Amino acid sequence: MWFRLDWQDTDEIIKVLEKLSTKYPNKKICILWDNAGWHKSKKLREKLQKGNSLQRIHLMNFPPYAPDVNPEEHVWRFGKDMLADQTLNSFEETKSLFENSIQGKLFDYKIPEFVLR
Repeated sequence: MWFRLDWQDTDEIIKVLEKLSTKYPNKKICILWDNAGWHKSKKLREKLQKGNSLQRIHLMNFPPYAPDVNPEEHVWRFGKDMLADQTLNSFEETKSLFENSIQGKLFDYKIPEFVLR
């Protein structure tokens, strides 16, 4: 599952996590992601506490400076490779081509065990 963000900051991340939580109302959710500041902000941590809107979500971070173990980096690489050597007329066209290239594609990736410890 992926969500298009207009910007990457804490407020946008909270909106997406709330959408995800609404999509799976009776499930506990665990998300593994990188160490971006907006993934670890005080405001986000407060929303994750018991009694708050994101209490069913547990966040785990990949090791810092380890893009090789982050599956998201493989998605970005695939999408960028699809855009390589193409002349596009607008940023909107570029975004659409990128999204169409990754949408519905299954990426065969296993998270290394040391990340899950």
